Amino acid sequence: MLRAPGRYLLAMPNRAPLARPLGRAVRMLAGLVVVVTAACSYQPPRLASAPPVTTAAPAAGGSTAPAAGLGPTSTSAPGTSAAPATAAGWGVVDGAGTIVATARSGLSGIAVFGSPGGSRVRTLENPSAEYGVNQVFVVTERQPGWLKVMLPVRPNGTTGWIRESDVTLAAHDYRIVVSLSGHRFALFRAGRLVLEAPAGIGRSDRPTPGGTYYTWVLLDPTQDIYGAYAYGLSGFSDVVTSFNGGPGRLGIHGTNDPSSIGRDVSSGCIRLSNETVTRLVRSIGLPLGVPVEVRA
Repeated sequence: MLRAPGRYLLAMPNRAPLARPLGRAVRMLAGLVVVVTAACSYQPPRLASAPPVTTAAPAAGGSTAPAAGLGPTSTSAPGTSAAPATAAGWGVVDGAGTIVATARSGLSGIAVFGSPGGSRVRTLENPSAEYGVNQVFVVTERQPGWLKVMLPVRPNGTTGWIRESDVTLAAHDYRIVVSLSGHRFALFRAGRLVLEAPAGIGRSDRPTPGGTYYTWVLLDPTQDIYGAYAYGLSGFSDVVTSFNGGPGRLGIHGTNDPSSIGRDVSSGCIRLSNETVTRLVRSIGLPLGVPVEVRA
């Protein structure tokens, strides 16, 4: 479980906007990676630089375009297959691309609507009150001027419509799958296995909830218990509503206790070795907005 926030440290902007409409060809993009500092009891932050990320081409055109690896019409990077692929021990993994929406700087809030042009149902503070960084969303559907997105709020699985003019768009073809029963973590790109590693998960009284979330923020922890890096997810614990000043947000992070990997030890977060999480950030350059499918 991720604890109370630190303050904003670094944002690496996209190198190129997503072409509009989605049917147009686009250049390879650099995904948005945000690094802040996590605090248990607050400590001064330290800067962590993160590499730019090569991202995939968006979905094919049309007035409505499913995305986020959740719809069959999404496409992957040029030269790669968008068809679901089978990896040993993981079954079929969707290889479709994901479109990521990042709130524009200078907006004090992102209005969320029940339908395109419908009534406003909520406003998300921007930058987020929790970490002080611009809001990030995964797009699941697009209509002219509007985007249906996954929201980083309770209850898990909440969606809503936002104005396309309030965000910038980028795309990639990564997907994370976590097997709770197998204590395994896997990263796929265009449906093909890139990395597999053992993982620690939640205890029986604080289980890691199944479902689909996404990487929402990248943290540079000042506490060793979170290891080298921590990705805060869009989802929350089903049983923990407050955790040392934080809202019970789920995360994928390293650890100062390698013996905890592969066991039921956390308060809901997914623990990886420091070597693995550092590889995700430094070698692979895993962006924000990556779908995280947590399976039983």
